[in-house]
Amino acid sequence: MKPNGNQWVLTLADDHIVNITATAFWGPDGKPISSRQFIERMFGELPELFKGEGDLLAQWSDPDTRKALLERLAERSYDATILAEVQKAMSAEDCDVFDVLSHIAYDRNMRTRAHRAEVGRRRVEDQFDPKIAAFLDYVLDNYVEHGVDDLDRSKLSDFVKIRYGTAKECGAELGGMEAVISAFVGFQRHLYTPSN
Repeated sequence: MKPNGNQWVLTLADDHIVNITATAFWGPDGKPISSRQFIERMFGELPELFKGEGDLLAQWSDPDTRKALLERLAERSYDATILAEVQKAMSAEDCDVFDVLSHIAYDRNMRTRAHRAEVGRRRVEDQFDPKIAAFLDYVLDNYVEHGVDDLDRSKLSDFVKIRYGTAKECGAELGGMEAVISAFVGFQRHLYTPSN
């Protein structure tokens, strides 16, 4: 690990480099550990949670399997608070947690949520009815501002209430709640398409 301004350059494997700021984390034993030790530990443990890059993508792009993966991460002491600290240590607060995990595990470039949303919007416009696309555009705005938690199924009812008042009114406007739920789940695959 070598300093680079106020950041440290950490080499995890051949040609696999992560930039982090000096931050203290806590190890599984409750003792403080350095950012370097924490990221190295995470790099070693992440492959146990998914079979490879394609499996991470498949799990992350579906809200149900993403939620299960986040629960498994939390069981290993990588809960939402810790993941936010990792994002901060990597100067990736505007990135999706998926990008941070992909960067640590597979040396993939990180993309901001705004970039993902912009590409996702174009795909949504091509794939969905204009009224549903407008609703998904609203969801994407919230995702950019607040993060991946706004893509959880539990948030759908909040978005429906804010935009339409009731599920019945939303369903009437957008062609039924089944179509809305299907679109909400389905568009997330477009958001995480590898070329995005």
